[in-house]
Amino acid sequence: MFENKLKKISKEIFKDKNLKEYFILTHKKHKREMYFECKNKRALNFAKPKFNSFKKRIIYFLLKLNLIQSFLKKINISEEIGQVVFIGGQIKGFDLNNKITNSFYHLQGNKKSFIKDKEVQKKLAEKGFAPKILSIDKKNLFSIEELFFAYQGKINPLFKKLLEFYNTNTLKKIKLKILEKKIKKYFDKNKIKEPLFNQAFNKINKKNYFLSTKIHGDFAKEQCLIENEKIFFVDWNLRKGLITEDLVNFFRLDDNYFNKLNFKKIIKKYPKHVRENLREYLLLTELLRISNGINQMDLSKRRIKKLLDLY
Repeated sequence: MFENKLKKISKEIFKDKNLKEYFILTHKKHKREMYFECKNKRALNFAKPKFNSFKKRIIYFLLKLNLIQSFLKKINISEEIGQVVFIGGQIKGFDLNNKITNSFYHLQGNKKSFIKDKEVQKKLAEKGFAPKILSIDKKNLFSIEELFFAYQGKINPLFKKLLEFYNTNTLKKIKLKILEKKIKKYFDKNKIKEPLFNQAFNKINKKNYFLSTKIHGDFAKEQCLIENEKIFFVDWNLRKGLITEDLVNFFRLDDNYFNKLNFKKIIKKYPKHVRENLREYLLLTELLRISNGINQMDLSKRRIKKLLDLY
């Protein structure tokens, strides 16, 4: 799917130095790919956290036994990119030999936003919330960053770190009318008429304001790294948002997360206004996710219905 893009990077940036053969794993539905160097056990071990579902764990097990490699596509690219390459919104090459991450512009945003995001990451790294950026190549649109390993521990420490980040910013009260106007404008434009959403609005309308802050913008366990017991976040989409948006995004595949023990422990650390108006925050967050174009309409409907029935 993205072979030509990687070949171009290999040739133009790394001059095809130290060419090696790589296997390709493709996820067509989500337009993602993983490349890992053939006959390199370290590369496969490093990629293990990406195999985070039952089906993916079976694939990983078969790869470890070398049973499906003969069926995979292959490509020859420079090992200088990294022995493992993940392609999603960005192209990230993990150079295990030199302990660096090469991050290349790919799909998200535009070229200017890629550089801007890397400059933001530099500032976040100074405060201990992101890996350090060692250099930025503005001409070829890539950066060299510290390489850390995927976080595989418990959830609570991640939110403790996230709330530390929130506390470096000023919490602001945002009027419901402003958020409601944005949501309804999106619904009108896309001709979304769902009685369940009107019920949610009726519950939310009892509150005058909600708390907002600068949020990660795409918070997920896959964006969390660890080094010497210190937690860092990557792939920031730093923006102003409702204080519960990162929280709901983290549980984005679970339609009953608010009944889970982990969630109940985490929410205790949030500001009093959130705890005392939890249903309204979660309902509003679901409506905001829809208006932000997140394609999980059916999931949001199920969550909203359960929230209305639960409280």
